[in-house]
Amino acid sequence: GGIVHTDVFALGGARPVYFARFFQWSLGVPDLVLVSNLLFLGNFPMGVSLRRGSPSLVASFFFVWAGWLAAVSASVVVRGLSMFLCLLGATFVGVDQLNLSWHHRHTDQFALKISIVFYELGTFV
Repeated sequence: GGIVHTDVFALGGARPVYFARFFQWSLGVPDLVLVSNLLFLGNFPMGVSLRRGSPSLVASFFFVWAGWLAAVSASVVVRGLSMFLCLLGATFVGVDQLNLSWHHRHTDQFALKISIVFYELGTFV
């Protein structure tokens, strides 16, 4: 228990898993998704942008916590299911970001915006 857990199944031996790091990621990853969405949807009212992006924001929050559960659980079944949910959530968010990018490929500064999406996808991996 506590704020530092041990991943006993890690390759190369047990390693610490820091709760605070996952807490930070559970806020930072959705923020990055929000910024990316707003780059493409900035011309729309904030409510429209948030409704459009909220599924990805929620999915990104939960896939981070599914990753934490996969890292700290002692149950192979829970770890496997959590990892599957983590990958499913990350895939959903990544596909949604690429879809949003594709639909705005003829806008100003598309190259800059798509670069941010690729950076974002790189942080998910």
